[in-house]
Amino acid sequence: MIKVTFTYVDGHMREFSFSGHAEYADPGEDIVCAAISALVIATTNAIDQLTNIEPIAEIDETSGYVHVDLPKVNHDTDLLTASLRLAVEDTAESYPQNIKIRIVE
Repeated sequence: MIKVTFTYVDGHMREFSFSGHAEYADPGEDIVCAAISALVIATTNAIDQLTNIEPIAEIDETSGYVHVDLPKVNHDTDLLTASLRLAVEDTAESYPQNIKIRIVE
């Protein structure tokens, strides 16, 4: 199961982390894992390239762990992280046995 945590400070998402594997299918064929990975990578890259804020990322591909910390936030990071959360929640709704989301405020 992929465990997702979105952490908010003063109403802004400051951190997001993903750990584990979806186990929907065999490695290399798991569409749930691929979807979540694409969302995390796209969001992290967009924050880096479009907002001039450099996210601090910790990644362990073997365990499926990704932790991204945003040292600063602004309107643009709020939009990008809200989009990430919405897409992950939509995916979790379709695959509830494979994704668990936790919100920390």
